[in-house]
Amino acid sequence: MERDGRVGGWTNMFGSLFRRNASQKLSALLLIFGFIWGLVLLRYTYQHPRHQNSAELHEQILELSKRYVRALAEENQNSVDGRHGASMAGYADLKRTIAILLDDILQRLGKLENKVDYMITSSLINNTNSTNSNPVSSASNKQMNVQELSALCGLTSIYGFPHCEGKIKWMNQMWKTEPCYSNYGVNGSVCSFIAYLSEVENFCPMLPVRISEIADNDALKPKAKVVTNMDGLLETLAAREELTWIKQRIERMKENWIADIKTLARKQNLENRPKKKILLHLGLLTKESGFKIVENVFKGGPLGELVQWSDLIASLYLLGHNVILSTSVNELKG
Repeated sequence: MERDGRVGGWTNMFGSLFRRNASQKLSALLLIFGFIWGLVLLRYTYQHPRHQNSAELHEQILELSKRYVRALAEENQNSVDGRHGASMAGYADLKRTIAILLDDILQRLGKLENKVDYMITSSLINNTNSTNSNPVSSASNKQMNVQELSALCGLTSIYGFPHCEGKIKWMNQMWKTEPCYSNYGVNGSVCSFIAYLSEVENFCPMLPVRISEIADNDALKPKAKVVTNMDGLLETLAAREELTWIKQRIERMKENWIADIKTLARKQNLENRPKKKILLHLGLLTKESGFKIVENVFKGGPLGELVQWSDLIASLYLLGHNVILSTSVNELKG
């Protein structure tokens, strides 16, 4: 009898722990499947790196994912009754999250595959060239590259830009991997590489011809002049009811703003600046955002966002730029 009582006590205790740790079981199951998934991916990566294409890897990942979600569903079905019924509410969200993560992983694998292919091809080409040519010193090789750049694009020196040569070589191999490069005018030529690396990024000196072109373009652009009267800005703000609080704050502080811009103009050279057209989209003020900041602005609502926007709008206007304001998605699209 005493032994049966002990056995019953242990059974009750383990049963209680089993019911209490259902969420821990689910976490452990997720961890185990994630670990197995990672091992399988590593196995395919190291054992079959050249015999599998992206489509096959895509199918393998989807199959593993289906098993993962199926096991998760079975686990939730076992715990749907009683106190664990609420766990199903989180299951749908978790399933959506998994789908998003899987899509992101597949996209990243596709990009990684392209980059690896470029690196393998480049490595094979470099090995072939090094086998068929005599070794040259790094100094003479660098001098030869500078001479080539001078002949092709008029760039006489890369002094002060130690990474320029390496970045040009990298661009030559990788510029097709991302569409943003072609959007900035990169077309596969060395000169387009240098133009991107000097104007969009800061790894190379600017080409002499581009310096002249940019200077000519800037000379034709209208110049921004310091503004010391805010009546035009206040009139624009007054026509927009949603910007009433911003107008009131700028109007209340306009004397301070005007005094500060005059002080800045005395301390710094604000002449010969191109006048820019600047679009400011006040996203949190839109109805689409759902924050209702405009509706509550005079009812104790948050004002920090409006303070920052008012300062930015006033600063750009006083510096002489053309400020365009948008407070709705339709207005932004238009």
